[in-house]
This record gives sequence, C-alpha cells and structure tokens, in this order.
Amino acid sequence: MLSNLGNKLGMRFEKIGRMEDLEQSARRAQQAVDLTPQDHPDLASMLNNLGNKLERRFEGMGRMGDLEESIWRETQHRGRPKGA
Repeated sequence: MLSNLGNKLGMRFEKIGRMEDLEQSARRAQQAVDLTPQDHPDLASMLNNLGNKLERRFEGMGRMGDLEESIWRETQHRGRPKGA
C-alpha cells in the first residue's frame, strides 16, 4: 500500500535524515490520496497522513507551498465525517 510505503520512508528520513526519503514519503502519500475513491472510509486518514507529510517536508525543506497544501489537506480531513 502506498500509504504504508510513505510512512516507512518518513520513518527512515527521521532516522538517517536523507532528504530523498522525505520527498518520496510525501509523493507516496499524495499518490495514495489520488488513487483513493472519495467515498472510501480510509480517505480521511490518508488526507491527514498527507497533510502531516507535507508539514514535515515544509519543516525540512522550507517550501511554503507544502505548508499551504498541508493546511488545505487538514481542512479537507476535518470536513469529512468519520467513516465517510
């Protein structure tokens, strides 16, 4: 699952600090969201995960666009009812 791969890449980044892992972690989380149907029960969790990855990438690379995207994803996540 792409979301799990993104999480593992994020963990490796935290452990050894390889920026490529941070970049790939956010990409895999984005792919997981893109491939998940809007009515899937796990979409809210994947949106939250993507927001977290983008926030971490902002912290590591300073890309303002990542912070803006993270805020937008958090808004999407908060607006979804549980299980919807």
